Amino acid sequence: MSISELQSIYNKLKDIKDYLVKVGPARRQKSDTVQNKIIEAQVVYSRLEFTSSDIRKKIENSEISADSLLTVNKLINDIHTLYNKILNLVICKDDSDSKESNKLSKMASDNFDLKSAIALLPVMTGQEHVTLQIIDSIQLYSSMLNENGKKQLIEFVLKTRLTSSAKLRLKSSYSSVDVLIADMRKYLVPKKSSVAIQSQMFNTKQGHRSIEKYGAELERLFVDLTIAQADGNDEMYQVLLPLNEKIAIKRFADGLSILDLVR
Repeated sequence: MSISELQSIYNKLKDIKDYLVKVGPARRQKSDTVQNKIIEAQVVYSRLEFTSSDIRKKIENSEISADSLLTVNKLINDIHTLYNKILNLVICKDDSDSKESNKLSKMASDNFDLKSAIALLPVMTGQEHVTLQIIDSIQLYSSMLNENGKKQLIEFVLKTRLTSSAKLRLKSSYSSVDVLIADMRKYLVPKKSSVAIQSQMFNTKQGHRSIEKYGAELERLFVDLTIAQADGNDEMYQVLLPLNEKIAIKRFADGLSILDLVR
């Protein structure tokens, strides 16, 4: 059922993309039918969030085989790529439209590059690790932009990177990237008990795992701990992150297995 639903989403988005390519750039900006197609694409794409939730449950219950999981991952990636292509077709205006052309020129002069933004910022899926990746990417890209470029970035994120439920939790506009990121951490990242995470981190040992896997788990835990402690406060997050990293490094050394210590 999950694979057939993903295939259905992909096929519908492909039909919309093919239609937008066929009508050409001029009609893409002026046709009511095209605007309806864009809305249809957003509705179809929003189905991915619910399908992904169903898939996660099936994975947890071991109801999806390894082969099926590969197919699922490929379809999800293809859907993200296809939707980004649709957005690219819609956002990239026809040069004959002087008003929109000037707008694009202004975006370029503000150092905001649409292709870079699409490449750097994944589309939200409802999965926590994707949301955190978006937040990290926003921070990275915003550090390269001037003030006007940051405004374009905020608009891009709010209009093209969020799920329907995420849009309901966030404001329709933001005055700064920092405020947007703070709200994303506060409202979109599931809250975890800092006490529970800290306890888990202090009790984590290497055991039979490789050093790489053991280190990766501690890294995840200290980041989760920092997010929980900061509670949406970006300044607090930046202060706590290096402190928790030092604790994690010490915990890493303390939790190494005896065999690795004597090698």
